Amino acid sequence: MKWKLLFFLLLIPIDLLAIKLMVCYIDPASLNPVLKTVEVEGDNLILKLFDILASPPQDLMSFVPKGVLRAYFIVDDTLILDLDKEKLKNMDFLSERYFIHTVLYT
Repeated sequence: MKWKLLFFLLLIPIDLLAIKLMVCYIDPASLNPVLKTVEVEGDNLILKLFDILASPPQDLMSFVPKGVLRAYFIVDDTLILDLDKEKLKNMDFLSERYFIHTVLYT
């Protein structure tokens, strides 16, 4: 019985253990949002999600700077983000707007 259970556990594909998320990037030609599905594995999913947002595919762009997330806190059902103001300091209004829309849309 133990061997059957162990064999069954080994047959579970790794993609069942990964979380699939929709990530929002920006189309540089039209500035419209483009959703891409990504798989995130392991712990610290929010930090990995911000890293994915900061590294868009070559044909898309992102207004999320690398290393912008300093910390995050989850209190009850609320997510609190602590962002690095130095990374956001030089953004103009349009960049700030697309940054907020990208993070909230994702």
